[in-house]
Amino acid sequence: MNRRAVLASGGLALSAGLAGCLSVTQGETLSTEFEKTDDVDVRFDESPEVSDSNGSITVEGTIQYGSSRCNTAELAHAEYESRPARLDLLVIATEDPDAGSECTDDLSSTGYRIHATVNDTLHYVAVTEHHVHDYAYSTTVDLR
Repeated sequence: MNRRAVLASGGLALSAGLAGCLSVTQGETLSTEFEKTDDVDVRFDESPEVSDSNGSITVEGTIQYGSSRCNTAELAHAEYESRPARLDLLVIATEDPDAGSECTDDLSSTGYRIHATVNDTLHYVAVTEHHVHDYAYSTTVDLR
């Protein structure tokens, strides 16, 4: 028996079991809405912009992705952590599950807008974009 493999798998199981103990709240505390749009003034090689209006957060950005026929952009992760009162958002370039099998060999980009509401104290908003070819842009805004 490979003792390292057993220890590693036990550590992963323990980590997964403890993950629920973190101060992460979703559901009634956080609501998000993601839309792709062409009326965003942020270029794909710039960090996303964050604005706050009485606890209602708006994020605007542009993400570059591969084939315009087979890929898309999506909100892959949205999570609120009560300590340190932070909203984490992740937008990624990914395969379009509804795309056909004939992909084009082009690069495409799309603007996006995220509307998020946190029904709790919010001090920070962290947004990360993962573009095609492993480019990433991030921004963290201190709302205090």
